[in-house]
Amino acid sequence: MVKLLGLLRTQRIKAIKGNWNKCKGGEEMKELDILVYKYNNKLHYEWQTILIKENDNYVLVKGEIGRKLKHYTKGKVFNCPLKSLEFFSLTEGFTVNIDISNSGDIEYYCNICLPSKFNLEEKNKK
Repeated sequence: MVKLLGLLRTQRIKAIKGNWNKCKGGEEMKELDILVYKYNNKLHYEWQTILIKENDNYVLVKGEIGRKLKHYTKGKVFNCPLKSLEFFSLTEGFTVNIDISNSGDIEYYCNICLPSKFNLEEKNKK
């Protein structure tokens, strides 16, 4: 899965069309593409998640077991075997990923990066 890359990347979160899910409370949740660019603006990673919450300060998403991680730098696609919660700060220079195994074990990691950008224009076009 995604490893700590230091100051090598920035995140752009792009809403994609369709594929709504319902959470326990009945509210709809939208699938999102997470696009990760290196500082030279070259696409590095891409994967799908489901939006849990967004506000002016952060975006919180969940990753399902079996989602595909496209690694553009390596030219490979990886199958993600764990569930995850992913926190993208829109105001601070970090992200947090929490991987959750089937046994309930939890692994955290943090990426140091530019503040993430939630592409509202793309979201509103759909």
